[in-house]
Amino acid sequence: MTKHSEAASCRAGPSTNERTSGSILGPVLVSAVLGVTFIAIVIVTWAHWGHVTIDCGGALDRAARIAGGQLLYRDVLSPYGPLADYAVAAAFRAGGIHLNVAYAVGLTVLAAESCLLWYVGRRFLAHLECAVGLAGFWILLAFRPGYINWVLPNTFAATFGSLFATATVALLIADIERPRDGKLIGASVCAAGAALSKVEFGLAAYGTLVLQCLLFPCPARARLSAAIRLLLPGLVLIAAVVLLFASLIPWQSLLFDNLYRIRSFRGTVASLRTTLVEPVWPPVREAALRYGLEFPLRAVLVSVGLRLAGRPGTGRPLGALLVALGLLVPLAPGYVPPRDFTSLVAVKGSDAFEPIPRAFAWSAVGWSVATLAAFVRDRRAPSVGARAIVLVGGLSVLLTLRWDFHVVWAPYYAPFAPFLPLLAVRVLAAPLAGGDASLTAPLVIGGALVAAALNVRTIYGQYGIMLDYPRGRIWAPSLRGAPLAAVIDYVRATTSPEDYVAVIPEERLINFLAERRNPTRDSGIGPAWLATAADERAFVRELKEKWPRAVVVSQRSYPEFQAGTVRAYNPRVIRWIERAYRPAQSAGPYITYSRRDRR
Repeated sequence: MTKHSEAASCRAGPSTNERTSGSILGPVLVSAVLGVTFIAIVIVTWAHWGHVTIDCGGALDRAARIAGGQLLYRDVLSPYGPLADYAVAAAFRAGGIHLNVAYAVGLTVLAAESCLLWYVGRRFLAHLECAVGLAGFWILLAFRPGYINWVLPNTFAATFGSLFATATVALLIADIERPRDGKLIGASVCAAGAALSKVEFGLAAYGTLVLQCLLFPCPARARLSAAIRLLLPGLVLIAAVVLLFASLIPWQSLLFDNLYRIRSFRGTVASLRTTLVEPVWPPVREAALRYGLEFPLRAVLVSVGLRLAGRPGTGRPLGALLVALGLLVPLAPGYVPPRDFTSLVAVKGSDAFEPIPRAFAWSAVGWSVATLAAFVRDRRAPSVGARAIVLVGGLSVLLTLRWDFHVVWAPYYAPFAPFLPLLAVRVLAAPLAGGDASLTAPLVIGGALVAAALNVRTIYGQYGIMLDYPRGRIWAPSLRGAPLAAVIDYVRATTSPEDYVAVIPEERLINFLAERRNPTRDSGIGPAWLATAADERAFVRELKEKWPRAVVVSQRSYPEFQAGTVRAYNPRVIRWIERAYRPAQSAGPYITYSRRDRR
């Protein structure tokens, strides 16, 4: 194949089968159903997002402080890039410091990510398949209750980083279809946006740019000039932002107290890997059996059954039986659904459920196989579909580098994961089904999603306490929400908006909803954040300087970090608090202290 014909083949896009299969429902109808589904999920889950006792409160408090005029990295410490915090702060300035504004930011980012996933997914999946994949992203990942959803995430840096990384892939695919230098520059800027949100997302996005340069150079361009357009604009943008902050903040503080706080991260990351990163083989084995055997065979049963049902005579009842067998297997007694689609685990010692934190742990392995197969296929017959799979797979694998090729928090680090089973089932089922499996794969996978949606609804049903304050409403599980509401009410009743209130270690939603100022630069002091005695002394000095009217101390422990309560890992802080303050209120795990005689 000549260079000219190769370029023409790539610009032509996916094959007819890739573009038009699944058009039985029509793109307009599928899009309309997706829009209604998204709106329905938002309405049903409204204000049930976020985890009220941990990180998301710190993210909100940090953005609110920036909106009030404080400077990130100097007045407010953060280990993340500046883009997300300043975006949320800009929204707070425009719409007021309110939960609804934060929800609007989260929904906007989620809607943009969904559009990008649709655009990219349509390069290798049919309309109906892509719709089911997108619904899977919403149900299994984006709207999962707890701290790893997209609307009120544990940190907006993760969702913004994922959005810009996905946008990088989308622009690279768009350039493959119709080469334009502006798309390369746009991809470079998006990769920079990912890096300025959260470093590991930027590394994954830039790795995907390099993958494009090495594997899919455009015949009409010189390789060097294309590489410059892909890499340089984003690097210049990152350098400009870093220099701007370095001109305002001492570089030692910018680097070692914020972005690269090695003294804090060394131990915590190692603990997290020990606790959360599981062996590779068990989830891969399960995935191989589920998506390499069970789901394809069920898709074959449905496909053959549909063909038989269309024939007159005895074929119809037999076809109906095969379809029923293929679709109703999950209802059989003793059937255990795939862990990825269950999305729930029972909490020991209670009737509560939590989302599985490591769903799609096999995703990196699956995408590696799909990427290799697509690359081999592209070498034989270049196509946008195959190259899109390579880029998506490359990004998906690179996003797991932080966790040794595992997916610890799938909602942010595996946005394409729900599309992978559909691709696997279609590819494996089509030869056995004797034709296209793009209709049966969504039917089989969609059935699993319905069960997952019911499981997620079970969790949301446990959100029985509404925290309702001038800065907004948010629902919480009763066991967490009731004591939190008692603390917020007490703080609002016994302090004034001008007072400082310290909340330790990190339940900063109390500051946000109580509308009380945080006296320290930290967004939270989880295990090892105050990693040295000097860090603890500096934190106590900040408390002494502001002399907060009240201090709220949580008894929360951190098994994921192999750590106990703040008393265990930062004893100097607690000793000072107990000398300078006296217990005034106790509510669940929270003790609120009021100060003794002012010094």
